[in-house]
Amino acid sequence: MERVAPLLKVKAKENLKDWRIKITKTQQLRGNISTIMPDIKITLERLSGELSRTCERIESRESNINMNMDETAEEYKQNIQRLSELSEE
Repeated sequence: MERVAPLLKVKAKENLKDWRIKITKTQQLRGNISTIMPDIKITLERLSGELSRTCERIESRESNINMNMDETAEEYKQNIQRLSELSEE
């Protein structure tokens, strides 16, 4: 056990360049994001506008369909009532 115990201890290698590499990489990525961000922002704003217009069109079509279907639904209810009255007779 005395011979094996020193072999079981974890020895951490200290690499002083490791954190510097991470900071450099982070700064590089931040610069990339800063250069790309204006184009992405414009594209997202355009997509947002298109989605808003599409949602408005869908809502207007939905309201038109609902108005048209109200008449059909009322006719359907009347037909069901007539059918139930006739089946009772």
